[in-house]
Amino acid sequence: MNRNPHERPAAVYRTTVSILLYMVLYLAIIALFTSIIVLSDNLAAKLVSAALALVMILPIVHTLRHTKDRIVVTSSHLSLTNITTRSKQGEWKTVQKAILPWGDIKDISPNYDIKLTNHLTIQKQVTVTLRSGTQYFIDSDLYDVLFLEHKLKSHWRRFRNH
Repeated sequence: MNRNPHERPAAVYRTTVSILLYMVLYLAIIALFTSIIVLSDNLAAKLVSAALALVMILPIVHTLRHTKDRIVVTSSHLSLTNITTRSKQGEWKTVQKAILPWGDIKDISPNYDIKLTNHLTIQKQVTVTLRSGTQYFIDSDLYDVLFLEHKLKSHWRRFRNH
């Protein structure tokens, strides 16, 4: 398999726009809770709002980790950055860069998952399963493309026999 890093990409999927939208949403929620703190005379409401505003920092940190993520599709491989995988012991770990030759991929499928890492997340993921049994999980909501699973599967069908 040719893994030439200078090979012209067939497609590149980034996280830029969706990360900005998530940040606007999280900051709006924090502003809402902060306004409750300022405008309310009730001590309990102020404490609950302050706690909820602080809790919103966790998804912000989680989302900011994916700011420079991208998926690069070439005719020889699929390149993923900051990707989640499950170890043989069943633990979640993050791989900074994975280069997956199309011939090594057994399947690309959707996966609805409830995951507890730093916080509870319920998300639709794209699962890339290798012939070795290793699975990589892509949070498709973070990428600036609709139907990421279908697009990756289309590239896989096109390039897997090259």
